[in-house]
Amino acid sequence: MFFFIDSLRGWIAGQYDFYGLDSSILHTLDGRNWIELQSPINANLNGIFFVDSFNGWIVSNVPFSEVTDSIIAHTTDGGMTWFKQRSSEIVNLNGIFFASLNRGWAVGNSGKIIATVTGGDLWITQNSGITVNLNDIYFTDLLNGWAVGDSGKIIHTTDGGISWSCQQTGTDANLNGLFFYNPSTGWAVGSEGTILATTNGGGNWVVQNSGVDIHLNGVFFVDTNKGWAVGDSGKIIHTTNGGNLWSIQPSGTTVCLYDCLFNSEHNGWAVGKSGTILFYEDIPPNPPALIEPLDSSIINNPAPTFIWHKVWDNSGINKYYIQIDTSLGFGVPLVNDSTIDTTYFLSGNLTNGRFYWRVCAKDSANNSGNWSSVWTFFVDTIRPYVVGMVPVQGDTGVLLDANISATFSELMDSTTMVSGNFSVVGSVSGVHSFGLSYSNLDSTVYLDPVLDFAYGETVVVTIKKDVCDLAGNTMADDKVWEFYIQHQQDTAGPMTSQLVVSPNPTNGATEIVIKSFVSDSLLGNSIVRGAELFIDSIGPDSTGIMMEPLDGNYDEIAEGVIDTIEISSWQYGTSRWIFVHGIDDFGNWGEFDSVLILVTPPPPDTVPPSFNITISPKDVYIGDTITINAIPSEAICPDSAVICSVTARDSTVFTLILLESESGYSGKMNTAGFVSGDCQVKVSGYDLARNLGSSTIKFKIVPRPGEFLPEKMVYAWPNPARGNNINS
Repeated sequence: MFFFIDSLRGWIAGQYDFYGLDSSILHTLDGRNWIELQSPINANLNGIFFVDSFNGWIVSNVPFSEVTDSIIAHTTDGGMTWFKQRSSEIVNLNGIFFASLNRGWAVGNSGKIIATVTGGDLWITQNSGITVNLNDIYFTDLLNGWAVGDSGKIIHTTDGGISWSCQQTGTDANLNGLFFYNPSTGWAVGSEGTILATTNGGGNWVVQNSGVDIHLNGVFFVDTNKGWAVGDSGKIIHTTNGGNLWSIQPSGTTVCLYDCLFNSEHNGWAVGKSGTILFYEDIPPNPPALIEPLDSSIINNPAPTFIWHKVWDNSGINKYYIQIDTSLGFGVPLVNDSTIDTTYFLSGNLTNGRFYWRVCAKDSANNSGNWSSVWTFFVDTIRPYVVGMVPVQGDTGVLLDANISATFSELMDSTTMVSGNFSVVGSVSGVHSFGLSYSNLDSTVYLDPVLDFAYGETVVVTIKKDVCDLAGNTMADDKVWEFYIQHQQDTAGPMTSQLVVSPNPTNGATEIVIKSFVSDSLLGNSIVRGAELFIDSIGPDSTGIMMEPLDGNYDEIAEGVIDTIEISSWQYGTSRWIFVHGIDDFGNWGEFDSVLILVTPPPPDTVPPSFNITISPKDVYIGDTITINAIPSEAICPDSAVICSVTARDSTVFTLILLESESGYSGKMNTAGFVSGDCQVKVSGYDLARNLGSSTIKFKIVPRPGEFLPEKMVYAWPNPARGNNINS
């Protein structure tokens, strides 16, 4: 029913499909995965035999379509194509065996045996001497062979089948399967659990106790002791002592098993009804080879993917087991899981620290392999940072040819220690090229500028945040620091220029602002440390009025300076000199710059004053006394009066002199003589420059609610305010 030429390559011949499909021939190249090949015969295929990976034969029942059709087929390409061969007997053939590429035999019903010495090109009938159905045949060489059949028949030949003789079996059970390990030792199995064994080439057949009462259909031994037999109801029995004792092995099925074959005591196959293929193996799979995380690697992913190589196994891998722990002993693993894939994904995150992992495989035959080698890895999600610099931040007096170094908080990825991630810039010398080296011993990077720095300049060093630690973590931010290069011995003081006084002329101002620019550039390039001013005459250095830097700090080789001087005591019509000079970092005072100031009075005042006028109360009724307040825009001449005139709706003018008060000028006026309607208030006065100015506002006067006021009124006479006229 099936045949293997090694542990991987095999073929199975199956049953005819009564629904019209061809008989099945299956082929495997790995012992596990099978493909279907086209059968040339539409009948039950009862036997198959290959002498190598290319040449094989199948035998079958007589086809249903035509009794004269072929019952033998041959392939020379491993079963991809088949060629029918003509049998010398048209009967159901039940078994086939080839002792070489050319010499072969087949057995069938009614005691028929056919043989070939031409690889099947010509088959001839041999005389078996019996008429019962023959079910299986086996040869140990070109001459010695046996065939078994119904009614306990076993026949034997020692001349390649020219003559056959019966051997005594002591049973009338139908014998279905036959196997010889060598010319002396063999077994036959059959109905009702029958097992016969011989150790003398069949001279004597001994009945063995199989322990089962079902039909046994196939038998196979890997040596004279270890063997298996298969039969109905999925039964598999096994012996380790040549058949003296047989024990049942669980098969996991109840279908009828037709035959079995083993490559070694560790692996074999059994085939049965409905396409059942069983694989036996007791060799555990090899340990998987791990891929990643790499051994001793440092990663910044707290949930890494675990990958290993696929393990090949005869029965196929059923599952992989993975363990991950912080302990090399894996006492209580953090992860103890399984997967059918060669990739494993964590369900959560690991903490920072060291971890160990390993994997083992379990095959489909339930054999568990050994654990793989243990690999370790480190999880590091902490960003690196700079813990020390040379020169340090703010260092002064640094040498012109100074080297620069930075030490990191942990070991860094040397592939990121490249010049593109570092910059060195001098405030005078500009961008510097440098040699770069990195030491894993102390996690320090060293920068060696190609050219010297300039005297007195500020150097800024930047390390980009793109540098990485061994886990791939970058810094949180760029690291930037600065230091100051030593000054050249400087004997020249800084130059003072752009001296400006404002206002000049003073035009009556009570203070002036003095600004100047002090620079040591090209005079030693030292830092400007101060500036002083003198008024009218120059005194000893450091005795003048100290000026302030415009930017708040004396820390550059050029500085703007400023000071404010109170001059209210200076007499108009005079002139004053201002002298300014600066001092550098080496204590050198520079030359003076000077400016002449004209002290002048304020310009003539030609602008008349104005008044901010308010009336209270807000609502004015006839007869109310109103208060008039006027606040002048400037001082009023003390020897002149502030005049207020009120013009009523009927053009009557009422005049009042406002008196000086705390907030300006004010006065009161009674409105008993007014008529209702809009009134205008005008306030006039002279400023100190005798400029006359005035301002006006309007207010409304109304009758008191509920009070009748006739349109015409009678006024007392004489009345100077009315021009002594009588109106009625």
